[in-house]
Amino acid sequence: MKTLKFISTLLVATTMFFSCSKDEDNGGDEGSLNGVWVRIEGASGDETDIAIGNIPGEPENRVYMCEYVGNVGLYKGYLNGNTITWDNNYGLPDASVKRVGAQLEFSYPSVSWSIPTLYNSGQWSSHCGSLENSSIKLAVGLNNSLNSWATINSVSIDGHSVPLTLLNSGTTMPDCDSPNSYLTLPEPAQSDNNGGYYLVKVTFTAEGVSGWYTETHTTTHNKSSFNTNSCNIYQVGMNGINRFDIIPM
Repeated sequence: MKTLKFISTLLVATTMFFSCSKDEDNGGDEGSLNGVWVRIEGASGDETDIAIGNIPGEPENRVYMCEYVGNVGLYKGYLNGNTITWDNNYGLPDASVKRVGAQLEFSYPSVSWSIPTLYNSGQWSSHCGSLENSSIKLAVGLNNSLNSWATINSVSIDGHSVPLTLLNSGTTMPDCDSPNSYLTLPEPAQSDNNGGYYLVKVTFTAEGVSGWYTETHTTTHNKSSFNTNSCNIYQVGMNGINRFDIIPM
């Protein structure tokens, strides 16, 4: 009986040992992935913050990543299990995260030369602004009767095509309810001393003294000129310097 009891105790201990070892190898269930994680700075000097969940105005599985390597890059995605799928406009491969003790391990499994990096629990830096849903929704209308001398071909912001709602007596305003009627602006691709700004390009066709021609007018809009807590309603029109632009309605 003593021998059987000893073997039984040994089996339990062995099972517990391998179970603990497995938890350590795979990150285990040693805590939630949610929180703000700050990359342990290495030789490159790159700084990265990752926020998982608890982001005001976002779903619980929303992920923000702020990279600061001389230039600021803010990337957003969704966490499913241990996989982060980034929003399509970034072109990033899926990332993988797991807990390793009190730390978070981050990696790109599909990138052969990518080295997993460790993060400590910390605070969101100011490089990418406040940790909140600061996305900008922009809906743009087009009233062909206002500029009948030209045909608007397209409108883009930092290379992203802007959906245009045709305005008439029945439809007097664009809306931010249908995903096909508005654009969620990414972070501006340009910046100066006044902060980030967008390049707005309006391409149109018109008839001149030498015949028909196509031209593109380019203007700039500071990010700060758009609201982050409501839909921005604009329409295509001529601005104060006789160039096609998007004008607040």
